[in-house]
Amino acid sequence: MASEKKWNKLDNAGKIFPPSSNKTDTKVFRYSCELIENIVPKVLQHAAEVTAEAFSIYKSVLERGFFWYYLERSDIKPVVKEEYKSICAPIYRKNRINLLFEVTYYKKRINLEVFHALSDGTGALHFFQALIINYLSELHNISIKPEWFESSSDFQKSSDSFQKYYSKKKFPDARKDKFRRAYKVRGLKYSGYRLKLIRGVIPVNQTLNKAHEYNCSITIFLTACLIAAIGEEIPERKKKNPVIISVPVNLRNYFKSETARNFFGTVNIEYNFSINSGDFNDIIKKVSEQFSQNLTFEKLSAHINSLSKVEHNAFAKIAPLFFKDICLKTAHDISALEVTSSVSNVGIIKMPEIFQDYIRIFDICTSGNRPSVCMCSYKNNISISYTSPFINSDIQRNFFCHLSSMGIKVEISTNPLEFREE
Repeated sequence: MASEKKWNKLDNAGKIFPPSSNKTDTKVFRYSCELIENIVPKVLQHAAEVTAEAFSIYKSVLERGFFWYYLERSDIKPVVKEEYKSICAPIYRKNRINLLFEVTYYKKRINLEVFHALSDGTGALHFFQALIINYLSELHNISIKPEWFESSSDFQKSSDSFQKYYSKKKFPDARKDKFRRAYKVRGLKYSGYRLKLIRGVIPVNQTLNKAHEYNCSITIFLTACLIAAIGEEIPERKKKNPVIISVPVNLRNYFKSETARNFFGTVNIEYNFSINSGDFNDIIKKVSEQFSQNLTFEKLSAHINSLSKVEHNAFAKIAPLFFKDICLKTAHDISALEVTSSVSNVGIIKMPEIFQDYIRIFDICTSGNRPSVCMCSYKNNISISYTSPFINSDIQRNFFCHLSSMGIKVEISTNPLEFREE
């Protein structure tokens, strides 16, 4: 008798991505790891296969049911390729059966690109760390130790933590704020749906010291820097619309979870230059206050409930998927009007000490039809990746110049733009 197919319903954060993904916003993010030596493709191919076996959810393909999307396990193996397309190009295409991640390489760099319906940044990071460990272990004949990997079981990695923490409890401190149309960055875009990536590498110690001078975290400090950089480019007549920065929140820091799937929330941080001074100290103050107000158990629990309640709604249960797609796409488009840009800080990436001399730096970046900032740190380097579909890069220049003017050393690099989508 044929073995029963294994499948998982798409988690409640992941449901928004299939209907809202398109060529201008592919809902794909990328991790990169630059090593000190050129990549050996055959070894990387084997490492990708071994890693996918340990994260069985990554061997899934996205299927459309009559009522919901679901992830179905497949026998498809990841195929490692030399980098061949633009960063964060489409992975998911309707009516095409394929894995929801890709592993590519270029010279000394290994890339992992993931369709967001499969996983968030933290879940994908666990996969990526395992991939790098498996690759370097085989390449340098290093015996693998179990403690180098996440200790969670494959079941825990595949679990839906939104369902685990969903409750019908109402939280009085978590009322939905009224709609506010954000200031939108506009301009000429690159052809072929390409993104310009500008990466700045800054020292952790210098940045942390500067953040401490303002009595805030690195995330708050850099979010304020981005708001200030955008503010310099806003025409006077458009200052009535606030700058609103969407900040993803890793819910694993607040609710115990070992999932390698999506388990994140978002908070919107806003600053209105028409009613505030625009002074950097004032921006820091306003940003810090909003982080404190939004990162509470009540607010985050309410966010989990809001994402999960649709699945428990009687009408939603019987509504066909095509109707849900229309509703989710509309909700996504409306919420996008409330966002100017985004800042995502994955945090510190740690690797076993035996591998550290082989690794130069980690990066993360994301797709989007608006400017987006992603960052992570490894050793004493914070890698800040600024992706944008727009040709004009004045905001990026303002952002990194602002850091440099405060005595923080900045090393800048950009991506080639020769790839085009078919």
